[in-house]
Amino acid sequence: WFIGVNGGVNLYNGVVTESENPFKHISPALNVPFGKWHTPCFGWRIAYQGLNVKTFKEVDHAAFMNFHFDAMFNLSNLICGYNEERIWNVVTYVGAGWAGRKAMNHGMFDNFTGSLSANYGIINSFRVSKHWNINLELAGAFFRNAFSGRLERLGQVSTGTQGQDMMWTANVGVAYKFNKTGWENAVDVP
Repeated sequence: WFIGVNGGVNLYNGVVTESENPFKHISPALNVPFGKWHTPCFGWRIAYQGLNVKTFKEVDHAAFMNFHFDAMFNLSNLICGYNEERIWNVVTYVGAGWAGRKAMNHGMFDNFTGSLSANYGIINSFRVSKHWNINLELAGAFFRNAFSGRLERLGQVSTGTQGQDMMWTANVGVAYKFNKTGWENAVDVP
């Protein structure tokens, strides 16, 4: 079992106009995962991702949350074999969840908008001690088109990105592994 907390940045890529600089959509991010490894190669987690998101010009900031359930695969253990003392592990994940946003711009568009989310990412996990890891996570998420609210609120056809709204996240943080942290070899039964 493990729990972690990460901080970083979100970059929203949704329905934007051609003149907009996509880097104006960077905002602070928070990620809190909780999960369990069932084998050295496979585990799952439930994660909260959120804080703020900048979606389009008319709304500077919106409160944002994305709760998702992910299947995790430790590629280092899968390819190189299990090693409890390994300093660096590469973990990939895919999952699904539910995201929501609520605008905070002088009461404009202050309704709540929700969407199913498809999530994916890669975690670079660095072992510090038996119970602690430092994680560098690069992640992405897809939301329904107009999750930003632009098409729904303004009734415009996008001149920028078509299709799904997306968000990329980069964050760094720590994870704590509870109690038993390693795996034992199976006993051969004659």
